[in-house]
Amino acid sequence: MRVLDNLGITAKIFVGFGLVIALLVGLSAVSYFGLSGADDAFTRYRALARNTNQLGRVQANLLETRLNVRIFLQTESTDAVAKAQERSKATIAFAKDAEDMSTSREEREKLQAITRQVEEYDAAFAKVVAIQHDIDPLIATMNQAGPEAERHLEDAIEAANRAGDNAAVYEGGAGESSAAKRAHRRQHVPEVSR
Repeated sequence: MRVLDNLGITAKIFVGFGLVIALLVGLSAVSYFGLSGADDAFTRYRALARNTNQLGRVQANLLETRLNVRIFLQTESTDAVAKAQERSKATIAFAKDAEDMSTSREEREKLQAITRQVEEYDAAFAKVVAIQHDIDPLIATMNQAGPEAERHLEDAIEAANRAGDNAAVYEGGAGESSAAKRAHRRQHVPEVSR
């Protein structure tokens, strides 16, 4: 403390101001580096949040695609087909956008696999729609021919019964049961195809 006692008042003031300025510069440097680190952390957080939101869009559109496919399988609605195709295209677009935003090679590979799988799902659904359009005329024919065949079978059973041919009546009854099953098959075709 003898050093300070030997200094004059102006030197003491300059030393005081110098210490205050040095503390201010030190505090400014600590604040700058702290805020720079926070800025980097915020930038990483922002990228992570954007990727998470984009993946949420991919998932939501994929779920809507699957929901509309299920609606089509139950109702054969052309509106459901259009919505499924629209949501599928949106899923692929969002997955490609997420791929562009991804920061690691592993994430990009996973997103490319998702895109390929959604494209395969979309192609398979297009085949299901085409098959369903091919099946509809056949089902209409079955619905028209089934009751007519059942009427002919009933007439044959009745004629055999009048003729006293019990074996034919028995066989015709078994055939009638099979015809009834085939006539009602249309109700179960969607369940069988799933």
